[in-house]
Amino acid sequence: MFLIYKINFKSGKVYIGQTNNFNARRNQHLCDAKTEDYKVYRAMRKYNTTHEDFEIIEENIATREECSIREIY
Repeated sequence: MFLIYKINFKSGKVYIGQTNNFNARRNQHLCDAKTEDYKVYRAMRKYNTTHEDFEIIEENIATREECSIREIY
């Protein structure tokens, strides 16, 4: 099963992503934010993103393809 998650930034902007393992993906984001130079990770460093800034917005999506469509929506 897949799910859609959101990272809430203190600026009011959000990042939407998909995964089949929320805890692992959240931890990977938090780890990558320390060293990677992608826009989302720069924002995570700037706004001091923590575990509490992540939330699941849709769960129990059966396929990756359906999840990709829901992520865009």
